Amino acid sequence: MIDIKKTGQRIKNVCDTQGVTVKQIQKELHIGSFQSIYSWFQGKTLPSLDNFYALCKLLCVSMDSMIVEHETNDILIIPVCMVDTNFQMIERVQLYRKKYMGI
Repeated sequence: MIDIKKTGQRIKNVCDTQGVTVKQIQKELHIGSFQSIYSWFQGKTLPSLDNFYALCKLLCVSMDSMIVEHETNDILIIPVCMVDTNFQMIERVQLYRKKYMGI
């Protein structure tokens, strides 16, 4: 399972390290609202698969290097309000990751 909070922190850290601003991400990924990007940084949501891929290309890093796995065998609890927007996307990222790693 993906640790959404830690993945968001990693995204923010990589952006900060490379000097990539929220405004640059918004412009390059054609995102309407900068609040979405802050939600990624805070670990409230993850970017869509397309945006995650584009962000990794912008930062010149692999998607795999940006994803932080949940460290325990506990089930990741996703708030009900996030299920519609994130659950399917999380599953897609996990499938991509398995394919990418040859698992």
